[in-house]
Amino acid sequence: AGSKVNSTFQVSLDLYKQGKTIDAIAEERKLSKQTIESHLSYFVAEGELLVDDFVPKDKQELISEAAGLFGVISLKTLKENLPEEINYGEIRMVLASMKE
Repeated sequence: AGSKVNSTFQVSLDLYKQGKTIDAIAEERKLSKQTIESHLSYFVAEGELLVDDFVPKDKQELISEAAGLFGVISLKTLKENLPEEINYGEIRMVLASMKE
């Protein structure tokens, strides 16, 4: 209803709300996992989804600290300065959640 939200983002959100995983949505939509993560991170930034659903608290803290130290311009810089088990999708989600 008069929403500015890009419909492709909305489709990803709807599938996610049906309980599908990011991997499953990517497969179903023939899109990359990164694309789906960026769709969903938009809704995290909007406050419609919780970052807690995607990223464990301990990782959120590490990513927030790294963002404080290295800034949020380069995901690559953050990735290089974080533990290996933290992926780009998680970084993207946390940065989205930090947007005021």
